[in-house]
Amino acid sequence: MAALPRTASAVIIGGGCIGASIAFHLARAGLKDVVLLEADRLGSGSTGRAAGGVRHQFATELNVRLSLESIATLERFEEETGAPADLRLTGYLMLARSPEDWRSLQESAVLQKSLGVPVHLLTPAECREFVPPLRTDDLLGAAFGERDGHAVPDSVVQGFARAARRLGATILEETPVTALLRQGDRVAGVETPSGPVAAPVVVLATGAFTRPLAAPAGLDVPIEPVRRCVYVTQPFAGVPERIPMVIDFETGFYFRREGAGLIMGMRNPDEPPGLDTSVDWAFCEQVSRRAAWVCPALAEAGI
Repeated sequence: MAALPRTASAVIIGGGCIGASIAFHLARAGLKDVVLLEADRLGSGSTGRAAGGVRHQFATELNVRLSLESIATLERFEEETGAPADLRLTGYLMLARSPEDWRSLQESAVLQKSLGVPVHLLTPAECREFVPPLRTDDLLGAAFGERDGHAVPDSVVQGFARAARRLGATILEETPVTALLRQGDRVAGVETPSGPVAAPVVVLATGAFTRPLAAPAGLDVPIEPVRRCVYVTQPFAGVPERIPMVIDFETGFYFRREGAGLIMGMRNPDEPPGLDTSVDWAFCEQVSRRAAWVCPALAEAGI
């Protein structure tokens, strides 16, 4: 492992997809002495636990524009980094069961189309053309984003990291940042168990772990960690081999193909924010019940 530099042009804290992307893009832009510090291993935080979904279907212009850029980056990923992102644009199918949700999807579709996103509003019958076993008797409609899909998070973070290193960036794993260093009213570097690193630019790409790190430096970052439980089924032939990511807009429950099986999940609305990353097997029963409601064939899928 490379030695910890004492100075850097920029220090990035956090080695997930965002941190690795920042390191790559800064190094590619010509910034020298870019340093990324990861407390554990690359992709060991939210990135390593993510389902990999990427979508344009957001309700604000900022998020839609960011998604347009992000998905375009993933399409160029192998050309720019030399590594595959394993991007699959199989689409997102968002299901509305209440008038409020249906109105929200319709309003968002107007915004998305105005920004060039190919999104389609579907009838319940049209939804079954994508996923024949879907329950549609209580559906009002759905929005289908044909250029949404999923990538492999580990492929993305490792691809960005290898490319950043080739461009001269220093990436250190198992190097936690214990404090932000201040000089007057500015952040001037970071402290680690191996000593300080001085830098005029410090980027917090620490996701759910940002708030406690930033607080001692006088920064109140409005981020709370929320656990989402993700489950993978055994090989399952009850739905077609190629389906979009299906999202129940009301509950956030989703499922899609993952190899021969399915990946599915949602968050527990009754669970307070926290950093528990264990598997909640009791909640799995609620997920299974919702899965069987959204798509009755899923009742036969073994976790």
